[in-house]
Amino acid sequence: MNKYSYQDYLDFNLKISDLNGISSLLQWDQEVGLPKESMDGRARQIAGISGIIHELYTSQYYRDLLNYLENNVDLDKTQKLNIKLSKKDLQRKICLSKEFVEELSSAISNSYSAWEEARSKKDFKLFSPFLKNLIKLKKQEAELIDKSKEVYDVFLDEYDAGLKSKEIKIIFEKLKPQLISLLNQIEKKEKIDISITNKIYPNNKQWDFGIEILKEIGFNFNAGKQDISTHPFTINIGEKDIRVTTRIVENNLNEMIWSCLHEGGHALYEQGLQSQTFGIPESEASSLSVHESQSRLWENHIGRGLSFWKLKYKKLQNLFPENLKDIELNEFYKIINAVSKELIRTNADELTYHFHIIIRFEIEQLLFSNDFNIDDLPEVWDELYFKYLGIKPENDEKGILQDVHWAHGSFGYFPTYTLGSLYAAQFYEHAKRNIENLEQKISDGDFSELSKWLKVNIYEKGRLQTSEEICVSSTGESLNSQYFIDYAKQKYTEIYAL
Repeated sequence: MNKYSYQDYLDFNLKISDLNGISSLLQWDQEVGLPKESMDGRARQIAGISGIIHELYTSQYYRDLLNYLENNVDLDKTQKLNIKLSKKDLQRKICLSKEFVEELSSAISNSYSAWEEARSKKDFKLFSPFLKNLIKLKKQEAELIDKSKEVYDVFLDEYDAGLKSKEIKIIFEKLKPQLISLLNQIEKKEKIDISITNKIYPNNKQWDFGIEILKEIGFNFNAGKQDISTHPFTINIGEKDIRVTTRIVENNLNEMIWSCLHEGGHALYEQGLQSQTFGIPESEASSLSVHESQSRLWENHIGRGLSFWKLKYKKLQNLFPENLKDIELNEFYKIINAVSKELIRTNADELTYHFHIIIRFEIEQLLFSNDFNIDDLPEVWDELYFKYLGIKPENDEKGILQDVHWAHGSFGYFPTYTLGSLYAAQFYEHAKRNIENLEQKISDGDFSELSKWLKVNIYEKGRLQTSEEICVSSTGESLNSQYFIDYAKQKYTEIYAL
């Protein structure tokens, strides 16, 4: 009689996933409306569940189960790969004690609360001690997981298996001169007036339009929902419960539109994963780079595309006639694609956006060097913004405190945004080659063939293929930044008559 079965593996991982879902639900609630005085208790609750999950995941039972199934000749290719990937995940977790996991989880919850307060008061000093503690713990985590690797590479491997900082540097160094050249050409042209997007757009009407956008692109509200948060995010509560948040600013139409499309892209990926084997690698996203390719594809290639606004602009005009009645479609298209050096990453255009990422990548390299003083962070941030974009933030809210990632302990996440943009350009170009009249279909509100192409080529691969393997299998070649450069050149040549 077999000691363990593959069903035992499925059942165990479903149990772990359900506990992770409970933890995610607590985090969701923490970020969308938890009473201020409840923060300490919530940090304890999340830390406690994290400890329970870690204890179960690293139990002798699960180790024995994976070791037994690893040598089971009756498993098919997919089942064996699931076991192999789960063993890799387990090896990473075994390195950490339950006590350390609870301490890190608690530190992240407290760090988030401190970040929110510091951001509201525009004062980095309120967040600094929490960030120092978090970085200390993350350094310990990296050393416990793999002493042989650079600290930062340990984090990168978690977000995109095998990715190394030296590879990112090569990609960024190749990209920078191309972006700078295009940016210099655009700066010689007449500026596009974007002031129309900064008129008053009532919050409730923006909210309704954001919901309509999500429905339009295929977000299933029977298996998900949207709410408001300080920083937009997507979270997986369960196989049929994917949640997104948006941010609405009454005098900035861009905030809501781009966050809905960006997080909507993440959510479509999560909703498109296989749900029948929820909790194991084949039902998980390949990597954060591929995840970000989906948010950037829907935000930029679709959402900033003329075809999408042929579909949606009349509705937007009808919602806000006092602002948009005299703005023609082509003019609006140019406005939402105007290139300008802005302080806020999430509002940046497709060109300057990558300098926001390069700045954060360079800072993260500094954060994990031994001789960097965290208190100097706002000054370093300002210097890099002036170096790359020629601008400086007037306060910490629009500078060092604008992103939630570091408060979450998500170091190494930022590079995946640019990698995601590069993947997105390559994926979208090949989708266009494979779907006849795709742009016209988008104008007609028909996203069915694009959704099918993405599902077959990306979503359904789960984690059984790496970023590189998905790229090769769906486009016939490795990641090639020239797709993005060609796309950007064509787009901005038309918009700015270069």
